[in-house]
Amino acid sequence: MANFDIFWAENGQKIKMRLLKMGDIQKARDFINACVVENLMLLMDKKITIQEEKKQVIGFIQKMEEGRGIYLVAEADKKIVGICSLERQPYRQNHIARFGIALLTGYQGIGIGTELAKRTLKLAKEMRGLEIIELSAFAINDKAIDFYKKLGFKEVARIPNYFKYDGKSVDGIVMHHKP
Repeated sequence: MANFDIFWAENGQKIKMRLLKMGDIQKARDFINACVVENLMLLMDKKITIQEEKKQVIGFIQKMEEGRGIYLVAEADKKIVGICSLERQPYRQNHIARFGIALLTGYQGIGIGTELAKRTLKLAKEMRGLEIIELSAFAINDKAIDFYKKLGFKEVARIPNYFKYDGKSVDGIVMHHKP
């Protein structure tokens, strides 16, 4: 992937797609904190500090340099509006990579998530020995589950009480994709 690619969302908005970089610490923190405020169905459920985000970004970049991770961002108007990640697991799960994607609510449903996911999955094909791309979704998030199915993910398990969301236990759906 070049330094960045331009993608035009279905609403005509110009979106820059590129790999995460060190200069993204503030933007990435703002993005995560906005996701928390929007109460999106993600693992992250509390705001983070710049120091916490700096550690995260350093770790993500190290994984990319080692060929164990892919972290794509979507930018609109100089702010991160979406992130898609793929992290190869260690040791006896080295053949598996965990997939994750998040978009701010105002940027959903206009093709940005699909483009981020397709680009990430395409890059994943270059990871030697990768056999399974795995994700966990909230069982109550039909929109996300349908999105993942359109990308070729298949449900392989349902785990009771896997997440806590709004003070309630929610089942998790584990889905797999073959690179």
